[in-house]
Amino acid sequence: MAVIAFGSSLLQYDCRRASFCDESLDLGVAIVNDVSGLRLDPEMPALCAERQAGVILMHSRGAFDELGSLLHTDYPFGVLAGVIEELAWALARARTAGLQGERIVIDPGLGFGKTAEQNVELLRGLGALRIFGRPILIGPSRKRFLGMVTARPVEERDTATAAACALAWEAGARLFRIHEPRSAMDALGVAEATRPR
Repeated sequence: MAVIAFGSSLLQYDCRRASFCDESLDLGVAIVNDVSGLRLDPEMPALCAERQAGVILMHSRGAFDELGSLLHTDYPFGVLAGVIEELAWALARARTAGLQGERIVIDPGLGFGKTAEQNVELLRGLGALRIFGRPILIGPSRKRFLGMVTARPVEERDTATAAACALAWEAGARLFRIHEPRSAMDALGVAEATRPR
């Protein structure tokens, strides 16, 4: 079974500052998507643990204003090895702060600190992230690397997004963050229906 998220919701909040996160949790947010993987605010892990929030640990690099840039794309041992190592650090930060494992989801951060070629490589090797034993979320929706693969502008990438979701599902992802759910749901339905029994 896959879960697709789209649009804005009070259930999940993209955040990197503990002060904003605290306020959002007061408003009923249940899941914090820390786009820095608990790197940028040392108070965030303890706050999420204290408030018993669900946490999405997204892989990224650099300061907040650099997250979507290509300033930190040097992965000496390959992007997959780098993402695994840095997500392991994020998980260690979370667990040291007292965050319970069942509240943690990991996200390889497609499009964040990675070239188009590195995003393709990461999607190809996504199954390796199952070593963490945590649910995997991906957000491939309309990303630049899909434009590189298809030569389509951003507004014409929903079919490529659906294909990326189906491939990620085969690799073990079960949470998907997208703009247009219908095509992705169809692709995921076919992927699930054709799964070996």
